[in-house]
Amino acid sequence: MIKSTVLDELTQIESDLRVSAHRAEVPEIKRRLATLDQVLDRMAASWSGSFLGYHAHVYYSGFRRPAPDDRFNTEWGLEYSSENWVEYDSAYVLKYIFEQVGCRDIDDLIGVKSEISKDIDRQKLALESI
Repeated sequence: MIKSTVLDELTQIESDLRVSAHRAEVPEIKRRLATLDQVLDRMAASWSGSFLGYHAHVYYSGFRRPAPDDRFNTEWGLEYSSENWVEYDSAYVLKYIFEQVGCRDIDDLIGVKSEISKDIDRQKLALESI
């Protein structure tokens, strides 16, 4: 009888884990993550490349890839860089990223991940209690 109960519990845990794994494969979530990856690559390519002061907030206009001959002047900043280099507020940059991905905010993006993690943690505790 005890074996049957343990097997039943393990079967239920396995079933719950399959549901969690399936949730992680939801096409909408995969699409958002792929889009986020593309947006972040584009943002990195348009960034000034400098961590100094306001330079850290400077991107190529419209978050586009800069022309090969249009480099940000890390020594003199915007003063000696083309007009294509613009300082953007951090909140604006985040808003832009979320709009491109189709999310309201970071919680919208990580909400499902958080739920899946909770599911897995619950199943881990269930396994440890057997």
